[in-house]
Amino acid sequence: MLSHSEQGVSFGLHDFLEKNADIVWCRGALEYEVETLPSKDIYLNVCDYLEVSPFRIRIWNPCGIGTNGQDHEDDGTARYLGRNKLNGTLGGFRTEWYEYGLTAQSAGVKLAVAAGLKNFRNIDDLVEEHPEYFMANADGTPKTSTEDEGSFINFYNKEVPKVMARRMADYLLHDPSATKVLGIAMPDNPYFCMMENGKRLDKEPFTADDGTTVTPDQANYKSTVYFNYMNRIAKELNAIIPNTYFYTLAYMYSEWAPDIEVDEHILIKIAPLSGNVKHPISDEEHDDNLRFKENILKWVKKSKGICMNSYWNSFKGNIYTQPVLPVVQADLLWFQKIGVYGLTPEGKLDCSIVENMSPRQKFARNFYDMNEALTWVVFRLMWNPSANVEALLQRYCRIVYKEIAEEMYAYFKLIEKGWNSSEAFVWYATGADVYIYQFIIQAGIKDELLAVLKKAKDKAFTPTVKAKIDTVYSIVLEQIQKYETFVKEEAEVTYCQGEDVLSQQSLDYQCNENSVWNKAKPLCVLRDYTTLEYYNQAAKFNCRMLYDDENIYFGFTVYDDELAKAEVDANGELRLYREDGTPIISRAETYIGGNNLNQQQYYGYISGFKAREIVDHWYLNAGTPKGLPIPSGVQDVKFAHTHSEPEKRYYFHVQVVPLKALGVNIENFNPYGHFVYYTNRYGRAGWMGFGLWSKQNSSNFKLKK
Repeated sequence: MLSHSEQGVSFGLHDFLEKNADIVWCRGALEYEVETLPSKDIYLNVCDYLEVSPFRIRIWNPCGIGTNGQDHEDDGTARYLGRNKLNGTLGGFRTEWYEYGLTAQSAGVKLAVAAGLKNFRNIDDLVEEHPEYFMANADGTPKTSTEDEGSFINFYNKEVPKVMARRMADYLLHDPSATKVLGIAMPDNPYFCMMENGKRLDKEPFTADDGTTVTPDQANYKSTVYFNYMNRIAKELNAIIPNTYFYTLAYMYSEWAPDIEVDEHILIKIAPLSGNVKHPISDEEHDDNLRFKENILKWVKKSKGICMNSYWNSFKGNIYTQPVLPVVQADLLWFQKIGVYGLTPEGKLDCSIVENMSPRQKFARNFYDMNEALTWVVFRLMWNPSANVEALLQRYCRIVYKEIAEEMYAYFKLIEKGWNSSEAFVWYATGADVYIYQFIIQAGIKDELLAVLKKAKDKAFTPTVKAKIDTVYSIVLEQIQKYETFVKEEAEVTYCQGEDVLSQQSLDYQCNENSVWNKAKPLCVLRDYTTLEYYNQAAKFNCRMLYDDENIYFGFTVYDDELAKAEVDANGELRLYREDGTPIISRAETYIGGNNLNQQQYYGYISGFKAREIVDHWYLNAGTPKGLPIPSGVQDVKFAHTHSEPEKRYYFHVQVVPLKALGVNIENFNPYGHFVYYTNRYGRAGWMGFGLWSKQNSSNFKLKK
């Protein structure tokens, strides 16, 4: 076999065997690595061909912990990717993975996004010497990294790019294995506050190095500031080591195409996190992804190194088989048409069964149990977007599922039927209430789905086939049983015009029987956001709702016997602490529409008790969620009741939302919504739906006079 590169030999060899010997290179887990049909003869149907993918970079961005215990790294998954003609993985990388076709040269640049990642994200060691290198807290003090988020860097400062470029160059010059991709990551956090001499720089007009001026009211203001900073790094780095490339994200505040040109040495990884996976980005019949489409078209004019970090495989695939192949194909064909350079979709590692598997390993394992066929087809589409999806899926079923091929193909088509039965918004954070309750139970396919899986389970006899179907059947059955027993509460909002709602006496409703909050019906039935089991009853959580002619009030209570201290900090923010001194973090996510008869738009308000200053968030969803400034009149009122008797300790958090912020008045007020609540003691819980933007599963709120 001849090729101009070792990688070409690897890809050609595996492709040759696949096409001529009915082989499927499936799963990274050792017991599932190769599947084939028994045959005495091999016919050479394809033996001389030249194929090149339109995408120079084809990467699986693997989340999770591998068999070896390393984050983002697994030998079996590396074999799986290379055998299926992907050329890289973001995350861990070891030189022995070269033999699988994962190389550092496949992108055609000196430093390619096709091997392991060396991310430059932390300069916290410089905070005492150079506090001006960092974003600022509300009090003006430097904001450094929290956990593994990375440093909150001051993008306006002209010295920081020099520091970052020097560190990147030192890594390349002194590490003999430095063929890895260089990346500059940002904190997974939208915080954006930079000060100089007490003045907020991010509230002022900004003039980039090329003379372009942008103002804070522009959607791409922050992005222009960010990529001006990146251009400075590229200039400094290439002055030290010419022709050096690195990548960064177009994500959160850097998502929108800037008003300036982007240096040619910067690869752009666009991450449309809040896009609707139900529809292709280029879909002209739905406008859910219109803003992403328009933005990507602007980006491809700015850079020849655009990589798409799609989220087709990022939702709850551990409990649901995701029928996204038509969307994937449409997206890839459009990416090819507009000249996207590479693909870096987010996915999971696939590891072998190990003793004491961690929850993240089990999640990833179940993801492949439920989605191995669809993932395999996605990999083929990443190589050739025009491939016949149905033929590929049928081929996979024939070779891998063998005696139950017919039943498994029927299962996939039933799942697709349920998926197409609803226009529910599906994105990265959509919950299982949508996937299981809406797309299976409400779609009316439950009985037929279980019947075809039971038939497959009874029919299977090949050991690997039997193992596969047993897992799929047990997961689907378990999830359906959970949602069939889901208890729903009727939500009431009690009228309180003229009542004292927000005084300390009223907020301490446990000790004040005359408080108006005692008139409101508490909502108490919650499910754990991840497991869907009933929320930890020790939390004693409830939500109460009031309204008057101007506002709707959401009151969230958490009883916490470890609540020991409540104090107001220098900024007037109420902070809570437990007996061991740890801060209490507790927040409410309220998703609310003002008129259920007109569900064209609804809102999200996220606020609560924090360990540090974090800007509260206000979102509008008119098809696609987007952040907005918090409207006038929206308030976040807090109260804490410490007590000598631990069982009487609780804290109370009230979100005040003006009716006008919801686009209604008292005459046409007909509210609906649901909540998600989080505490760092009990975790995350949902009431009336777990999908953050699942308006189809919201409850109507009954107005009670």
